[in-house]
Amino acid sequence: MRAVGLEEPVFMRSGAGALIEDVDGRRYVDWVMSWGPLVFGHADPETLEAIGDAARHGTTFGAPTEAEVEFAAEIVDAVPSVELVRLVSSGTEAAMSTIRLARAFTHRDRILKFAGCYHGHVDA
Repeated sequence: MRAVGLEEPVFMRSGAGALIEDVDGRRYVDWVMSWGPLVFGHADPETLEAIGDAARHGTTFGAPTEAEVEFAAEIVDAVPSVELVRLVSSGTEAAMSTIRLARAFTHRDRILKFAGCYHGHVDA
């Protein structure tokens, strides 16, 4: 939090749309949006409904589901350069998978990364 002039962290309580509220009731515009995945904002009604519908069938199985296969097919159809899709649980896993695939494909060990950027907790 020092990067934005605060000595102590600010704890958030809730969010709606592009706004978040801290535990003291102060509201902020959320410029971070969970570092990217909240493109529809916090507590978006359509997103909440879709999450609820999906959760009623179970939340995580550690095994493939038809919904994952359908989702991957939609990505492949939407992006001409994509041939295969790997679904992972976190950005860290995505970065690790990308590095491993790049090393296997190029037969090179070195990876260029930018200092000060987050590449997952294992490669910070």
